[in-house]
Amino acid sequence: MEMKNIIIAAALIIAGLLIYKFALSESPEQKIQSQLNSLTQEAIKPLSLSGIPKIAQINSLRKFFTDDLEVNAYDGRFSLKGKDELMKRLHLGFNYLKNFTLSFSDVNITLNESQDQATVYLTALATGGGNEWNQAQELKMIFRLDSGEWLIASAEAIATLSLD
Repeated sequence: MEMKNIIIAAALIIAGLLIYKFALSESPEQKIQSQLNSLTQEAIKPLSLSGIPKIAQINSLRKFFTDDLEVNAYDGRFSLKGKDELMKRLHLGFNYLKNFTLSFSDVNITLNESQDQATVYLTALATGGGNEWNQAQELKMIFRLDSGEWLIASAEAIATLSLD
């Protein structure tokens, strides 16, 4: 009778651990949303720094992107290829920015069948210079699962209708 109780107790503990693991683990969509939230927070940190800490903080943004990143906008008039090129442009941009905010809204995430890539449609809003300029842009981003992390592999500006 005692062995039966031990087996039941062990089965209950294992079942409890499995329920705990699956109930608390994030879905891929939640992980991607978390990455986007982290990016918006990390992107403004260099503004309050200078010198080597600022350079280090800008370099820390690398963790959000794949090495073979591709960015396209304005019908091909703006493009960049690779994380290194992005980092060069970020370093230049942060030399001129005094104030900057970034937010994402209307986030729509669709996973591929093998759940290792996601297409994300969203609206990005960047504000700078104490509301001197605002830029809203619809984006299509591709996230890839790389060593357990969801990284941005590509970003493309989506042309929207204008009343101009």
